[in-house]
Amino acid sequence: MYAVTDRYKRKEIFRPELLVAERAMNMGIRLLRQASVSAGNSASNAAGTVIIGAVKGDHRDVEKNLMAVTMEGQGLRVIDLGAGVSPERFIEAAIAEKAQVILCTANLPAVMGQLKLVVHDAVSSGIRNRVTIMISGAPVTEKYCRVIGADRYIKDATAAAEMAGAICGGE
Repeated sequence: MYAVTDRYKRKEIFRPELLVAERAMNMGIRLLRQASVSAGNSASNAAGTVIIGAVKGDHRDVEKNLMAVTMEGQGLRVIDLGAGVSPERFIEAAIAEKAQVILCTANLPAVMGQLKLVVHDAVSSGIRNRVTIMISGAPVTEKYCRVIGADRYIKDATAAAEMAGAICGGE
């Protein structure tokens, strides 16, 4: 998808080709999820629970989808809220699912403020001390993570799975 996106930016391909590539990637992710469940990585024996979503105002979820399937492969229970998720919804899901991790992605600079609101809402709701907040996305940096009070900056899907696994006591 990175290569396809780069080609789209260079105007070598157009929106229809981009959408076809995204659809193919999502089908592949579905197959990986099915294989993960078949291999015994089910919710009943999960090492921990992760709430994941792209923040409100962001509807790009390719990286989030890769992170979700990679974490499922790590043996974690992943509650994927989708794209355009409000800070309140992240917190509601974390409380309802007794999650150890919230992973928020923001792929547009204009929506990065939503990440800070997730941290704020976690504090306001009283769950901040029992949930680790991980943030990711193209414009997100380690420095921004520290500034807003999130716990971990995640660069890619592999790092997301490793970090979430370590937090939840998995592999």
